[in-house]
Amino acid sequence: MNRSRGKHNAEMPTEDAPSPFEILEHTADIGLRAHGRTLEELFENAAWGLAEILDVGRPAQVIGAAAVDAGTPARSPSARSRGAPAGYAPRPIRVVLEAADVEALLVDWTNELILLTEEGKACLAEVRVEVVGEDGLRARVDVVGCNPRAEGTELKAATYHQLAVRHADGGWEATLYFDV
Repeated sequence: MNRSRGKHNAEMPTEDAPSPFEILEHTADIGLRAHGRTLEELFENAAWGLAEILDVGRPAQVIGAAAVDAGTPARSPSARSRGAPAGYAPRPIRVVLEAADVEALLVDWTNELILLTEEGKACLAEVRVEVVGEDGLRARVDVVGCNPRAEGTELKAATYHQLAVRHADGGWEATLYFDV
């Protein structure tokens, strides 16, 4: 199903707490602007922004097990920090990537997440980016099955269109667009 989610940016941040990500609308694409105090936090927030677009940021069942009502989506930083609900057995996936620069690494990272959650079959339960640097990226992504099946915007891939990763306000900011 190819549709745009109606509540992008539904919760507005206070002046003291900027939003960890924003969804950016575009004619044939959809974009994401992520923020973080460190590159690792920036990449984690980009993952959660991507999960919002794909509607895969809320665990609902253990892969291969019966459905469990997860209740509230795990999209806010406080919900994400708790990980998957009690009784869940997320499937951990190690991600190790190398790229020419941090921008290319962000494209590779989000494309890897698109593949991991392909067609709404897996939801992100936890994202831990351990290292982002000259040597690449090392992360752990925990996934669980989606139930009901995710109905977010279908994405083909991250693009280099208007791609930017820069220092901003004592932290980092990234802008990234996806082919729809």
